[in-house]
Parts: sequence; structure tokens; C-alpha cells
Amino acid sequence: MKVPKLELTAGTIIFGAVGLASFLNLWHQARYFDFWQHRLDFSILSFSLFFLIALVIIVIFYLSSSVIFAKIHQISWAEALEVSLPSLWPFALFHLAPLTLRHFLTRSDLYSRLCLMSGIILAGVFVGLVIISGQKRKKLGKEGRLQPWFSSRSRKQKILILFSLAFFLYGLGAFIIQQRGITFSGDEPHYLIVAHSLIFDHDFDLSNNYDQKDYQYFLGSGVIIQPHTVPGAQANSRLSFHSPGVSFLVLPFYWLGFRLGGWAFPLILRLAMALWGSLLSLQLFLIAKDKGWSDSIALRLWVIFSFTVPVYFYSIHLYPEIIAALISLSIFRWFGRGQRLTARQLFLAGLLLSLLLWFHSLKYLFIILPLLLYAVVKILGKKSWPQDLFLFLGPFVTGSGAYFWFQKTLYGSLNPTAVSWQGTMDLRQSLSFLQNILFNIPFRFRLETLVGYFLDQRDGLLLYAPVYLLAFVGLILMLRERSRFAWLLLFLTWPYFLNSAFLTQRAGYAPQARPLVASFWGLALFLGYFLLRNEKKYLKALTTIAVFYSLFATALLIFYPLNLYQETTAGTTERAGGFFYLLSHLHFSWPSILPSFLKIENNFWLPNYIWIALFLAFLVLSQGRFDLRIRLSSKKSLILVGGCLFGLLFWFGYFPRLVLTHPAPRRWPENQSVTFYSLSRVAKLKEPGTFSLPQDNRAYHFWFTTREKLTAINIELEWPAGKVPCQLSYFDHVFFKGEIRANKTRPLLASFPVYRLGKNYLYWLRIELGGAEEGNISQTPLLFSFRLKSR
Repeated sequence: MKVPKLELTAGTIIFGAVGLASFLNLWHQARYFDFWQHRLDFSILSFSLFFLIALVIIVIFYLSSSVIFAKIHQISWAEALEVSLPSLWPFALFHLAPLTLRHFLTRSDLYSRLCLMSGIILAGVFVGLVIISGQKRKKLGKEGRLQPWFSSRSRKQKILILFSLAFFLYGLGAFIIQQRGITFSGDEPHYLIVAHSLIFDHDFDLSNNYDQKDYQYFLGSGVIIQPHTVPGAQANSRLSFHSPGVSFLVLPFYWLGFRLGGWAFPLILRLAMALWGSLLSLQLFLIAKDKGWSDSIALRLWVIFSFTVPVYFYSIHLYPEIIAALISLSIFRWFGRGQRLTARQLFLAGLLLSLLLWFHSLKYLFIILPLLLYAVVKILGKKSWPQDLFLFLGPFVTGSGAYFWFQKTLYGSLNPTAVSWQGTMDLRQSLSFLQNILFNIPFRFRLETLVGYFLDQRDGLLLYAPVYLLAFVGLILMLRERSRFAWLLLFLTWPYFLNSAFLTQRAGYAPQARPLVASFWGLALFLGYFLLRNEKKYLKALTTIAVFYSLFATALLIFYPLNLYQETTAGTTERAGGFFYLLSHLHFSWPSILPSFLKIENNFWLPNYIWIALFLAFLVLSQGRFDLRIRLSSKKSLILVGGCLFGLLFWFGYFPRLVLTHPAPRRWPENQSVTFYSLSRVAKLKEPGTFSLPQDNRAYHFWFTTREKLTAINIELEWPAGKVPCQLSYFDHVFFKGEIRANKTRPLLASFPVYRLGKNYLYWLRIELGGAEEGNISQTPLLFSFRLKSR
């Protein structure tokens, strides 16, 4: 028998309200939980109250969304009530909340998982509304309002809208990462100290600026950085080994920020770079329109390019790559229009091309030379080539000459290595250096570097913005259909990538994919061509998923910005990408199955071979003729969304968010095998079973696993130099609080619950030391011993 609509509506609302009430009841009781006791009690009175609250929330949401639906789609309210009902289905997933107690670890961990659950479910409600609205619009034969509105704007209005929106979102990201504690790092302070010297000392000599610690104006007091300098032509002068282009660009912003001070100082400097990032993304939109692509394709490409890794983050960091990308893309766009450039455009193109030397006189040669050749060939194809060639080459030669005059005057050499960490080299040194680069680096290292640019879990492009995987599909399509244009893009952009890989250059303390940024617009155009020409349904579905993941990665990195800075240079041995720890949980760690191409032995890292094989297999399969012909109705789409939500809830809500790292097996006095995780560098294992703790006013954490289940832990605390307040916890349950003195304190932990982790048992001891009231703990460390009993 068909269920009446009223009964279905009431059942959906009540079922969702019961689930939400269960969630609220758990949230309310969780404040009393700890690892020892976390049983959920049921009270009819309190549950009834939460049910009424949940019922009111769901009914108000349901009625409000129906009113909005009725107005947007111009349908009756009764029809809107029926159409929007499926958007309530995700509320039923709140019934899963009590399952989080099956893997209880700590109260704070439980709250974090409940927050994630609520966020995922509410996101599912929003996605459901979008799907329902889209399906209804199709049935009514209507288009979305945003696309026609944007297309109806004039060219100048579109430019203003896109520039303003990009600048606002870049500024918002800059503000958030600054509030999350991020300051200038890597090479950024060294660009800024040049600007400081130019404004206040009116010179390039940095010897006094590093000595006076002028960088503390923008880094904060107490920060010490090593000078990035080489000897200058003048006696006793020390000049930056970074090219001065970025420093010149931020001069007025540095002057303004310095006078405003406080939080405005670093924010203004980041906003200065956001201006150039906004112009770069705008140039990409304009070149897409120049190629005759629709507003829809150009706008989608603009969103992807602007707000995913790497362009988004390099638009709010002080690095030269965004400027190099803007200059090179602008020159390519001007010469690629097919019409003769004006005298002003030719002059500006030649001048801008020479300015790349001011941002890096060595590595940007591999952008300058291909662009120079391309521009000259385009000019020679015109009847007015003698005049045009002079108008282009004149400013280029003049600008290049000005740079090398600057280098010769200050650094005493015309050798491009003068403004680099190598410093000025004579002919013999240059030949020796060149020989070492050409012949002493194994090819395998060069190849691993190139692959790492795309697949390394710490800074590889495709792990953070997988939508660019489809750029390679677009490249293959373009090679088939517009081979000349494809080879041109490869010629203009890939020499820079290949040169960096040939030199085995990896990123230091900088956001992901730095070696790709300066010529990244080539990959973006391949992606745009894929969006334009792809007709396969399954690739469109994969594109949607990849775009969502790429935007999600950007958002997550904004709120957890420390994961932006993951070195891959020589000396780095930690393979794991911190970003993927955020996506892991206690029972599974993503970094263990992701590729890694650090400058260490990689032959035995199996994920590398698997992911390269998957990458190649995807490219091969994408060229097949098969396709998936699946038509999803509104209800089927919502069921699919529900399945995805269930998977996300299971992954992020069911298991504790803790990730154990750096396992350290140890043999304990009872001849037991104990594995510690994330051991503090301060706590030293003096002998088996005994740690020395040399600092007070801090907490020490001891996560460890054993093969056998423990029945008791005998603890001894001793500090012969005086007394210190101490608190001991097992997970988040405090079992001792007192003072440690010369005589031994022996707290006993017995009859305790344990956490089963695979075939092992997990334990967490936490010792919090207050300030030492007598004696000096750094000279005579506190001794912390514990013995394990399993029978």
C-alpha cells in the first residue's frame, strides 16, 4: 500500500528528530565522560526535552527551505513542501552518534568527532538542497541564474567582478592563516629584509641589518634567522643571494605596514601579493575568452585555477613565482591573439620579459628564452617586422642590460650565479659546477624529482589538487586535435619544469608545488581544454569529485596552515605529509600508502610504483571509447549522497582522530616488547623502564602498545633535589595528584580499562609537572619509572 504523503512527511521529521535528539543527548552527557567511565545514560525527561528541541529545529528548517524553494522556482508552497522533503533525510544519520562510544579515547576526542559528524551531516543537507533545486530547475526547463547574470555583464564588469572576488578570497585566506599563527618563513623574511634596508638604509648591504636583527620587526622578538648573503663588490659588504624583484614590489606596502604596525603589517604585505595573484587568475580567464571558450568553461577554469593548490597559496606568500607566471602568461596572451601588437604592447612585452631577470636571473632563463624565441618568430611573421622587432627587442635588451649592470656594480660579476647561494664563481669554478650538475647526478634522481613534483605526498601537486590529473588528459586531447598549440604550450612551459627536475631542485619551507608555479598556466590551459572537449560522463563525474576535493584541500590547509610548509630538500627524512594525518585516524594512516620521493632511498617504497602505475593506467583508460551511461534521478542522487555521507561519518566519526607516529620499539625490564609513539625529545630513556624529565611546567605524554594485556602499572617518581607538583593521568582519567619529593612516590594503576588497537593494546600515561618549588630540575632531572604487569 502506498504511504500517504502526510505520513511520510511526519515519519521523516520524527525519525530525524529522534536522531538529532540522540546526538544532543550524547553531547550533553559527554562532559562527564572519561576513559574510565563513558556509558550513555537514558532519561525519559531529558530525552523528551532534546526531542522537542530537535523537532523545532527540523520543522523550522523544513518550512524555511520550502518557502525559499517556492520563491526561487515559482511553485506553490504545497509542491515546495513535497519537493524539499528529501533534504531532511541526512538528519537520520544522527542516529549513528552513539556508535562513537565504541571507540572512546578521550572526552576532547569525542567532542571533535561529534563536531565532524554534525558538520558532515549539515553539509549533506546543503548538498541535498542543491541537488533537488537543480533537478527541479531541469524539469521546469530553467537555467541557473548566476551563469546568465554573469554572461550578461560587460567585459569590464566581468574583469572587475573576478578581480575583486579573487582579491577578497585571497585576503580572507591571508587573514585566517595569520590568525592561526603563521608568520613569514622560508625565503620570505630575506626578501623583506632587503626592502627594509632599501627604505631605512637606502642600500643593499645587509650586514648591519642581520646584525641588528631588523627582521624581528616583522617576525617578532626572539626570532633568529641565518643570513642569506654573499660577499658584495664593496669591501666588507654582504648582499642578499636572492634576486631583488620581490623586494622592489613590496616596498610601498612595507613602508605602509611598518608605520601601521601590529597585525596590519604582515597582512598588508600578503595583500600586496594577492593583487598579483588576482591579476594572474584574471589573465587566465581572459586568455580562455580569447580562445573563444564560453563563459561557463572560462569561469570554471578560473575558479579551479584561482582557489586550489598551488596558485591560491602563492598568491598570499612572498615568493617570485606568481609574478613570473603573470608576466609570462601576459606576454603569451598578447602574442597569441593573432593580430599585430601595438607599439605600446610590444614595448611593454619586451620590458616585462627582461624584468624576469630581476626575480631570478638563473632559473627564469628557462622561461625567458622560449618566450623570447616565440615572440621573435611571431613578429617575423608580420609585414612590419623590422619596426616591431625593434620595439620589442629594444626594451628587452635595455632592461636586461640594466639588470646585469646592477649585478656587476653590486656583486662584481656578470656571472648569473653571483645572485645565488653559490655566489660569484670564476670560469674554472663555473665549469666545475656545470660538470658536477651534468654528469654527477644519477638520472634516477632527476626522474624521481620530476615525478615528485606531481605525486609526492608532502608537496606533490596531484595529491592536493587532483583535478589537474585531468590536465594530462587535456594534453593528450590537444595533441590529437590541436597539436601545434599543444606543442607550443609544452615548449613554453615545460623547459622550466624539466630544468628544475634536471637540477633535482625540491621545495624548502614553502607551500606545495613551488617548482611548478612559474609556468603553471600551461597545465591550467590543458585542463581548460579538457573541460571544453570532454564528452564522457564518467570523466565529468570524476572532474566534479576532483574539484570538490581540491577546494576542500585548500580550505583545510587554510585552517591548518602548518601543513603548507613541508620540506622535501636534502636532509629531510620524514615521508609523511601532515595534511594526510588530518585525514587519517587511529586505526589507519594515509601516509603509509601514499607515494614519497624524498632525497633518500626510495627503491623499496612500494606506494611509489603503485601510484605511478595508477597514474599511467588512468591516462590509458581515459583514451578508450567506453563511457558510463548512468542517469541519476533526484532520489537516486540523494541516495548516493547519503551513501557518501555514511562513508564519511564512518571514517571521521567512528574512530578516534589521534594518529600515532614515529614508532620506537623498546625492551622493558619484564622482558616485554613495548612500542612507544611520538616520544618527546626532552624525555630521555635513561635505562629500560626509567625516563629522566629535565623540564618543569610542562606535560609529558607516553603513548605505547604491548602485545599482552596489562593488569597493572607500577609507577615510581623521584626527585632528590626538592619538590615539584605532579599530576598523573591514564588517558584523560586523573589517578594521582600530589608532590614529588626526594623519597620515592609510588602510585599504582590497576584494574583499568584498555584500548584494543588491532592485535595490540594501547595505553597513554600523561605526567604534568608544575613549577619546581625547590632545586633546579634542569640540573637534576626528575626520574619517572614504570613497570608493567600482564599477569
